[in-house]
Amino acid sequence: MTKKQQIEKYFNEIYNESFYGLRMYVKKRSCDPAMVDDILQEVYYEAFRHIEDLMTHENDIGWLYKTAANKIKKLNNAYYKRTMYETTFEGCYENLVSMNDEFDIILCAEYRKILSEDEYDLVMKKYIHGYTHQDLAQMTGNSVGGNKMKISRIIKKLERNLKMKGFLLLFL
Repeated sequence: MTKKQQIEKYFNEIYNESFYGLRMYVKKRSCDPAMVDDILQEVYYEAFRHIEDLMTHENDIGWLYKTAANKIKKLNNAYYKRTMYETTFEGCYENLVSMNDEFDIILCAEYRKILSEDEYDLVMKKYIHGYTHQDLAQMTGNSVGGNKMKISRIIKKLERNLKMKGFLLLFL
């Protein structure tokens, strides 16, 4: 049997042995059900790219699951970022000013309860007034990276606290 035939046989064996279990694993952990087949395709593509290493690996199926976990994590992060930016602070600000949407007013009031005055001010300047990170750095006297990190931590703080209170994070 040639090396090419050995590789094809081995790949078909691990594919048949792991496909249904791996599909269920991905399906349960993926935020976007439409991405399940794409994730599986990427996992098996990686397996094929590293097939010679995988043939000598002591736990080839475990390698596939670990690769799937990494792909899921990457795509879930992209999914969360994409959905976070679908609705922006401008919608809340307009409703806050015009008093049209009671839920957005409540949500902005919840932000005030959760955040300190400085944190709230920084988030409003960034997402409502549209200041760049450079502008914020000059205003606060911090570095650009420092402000980015601070805003990132504020967003995580809001996500944690709003999930506990049963709100969905609609913007940020």
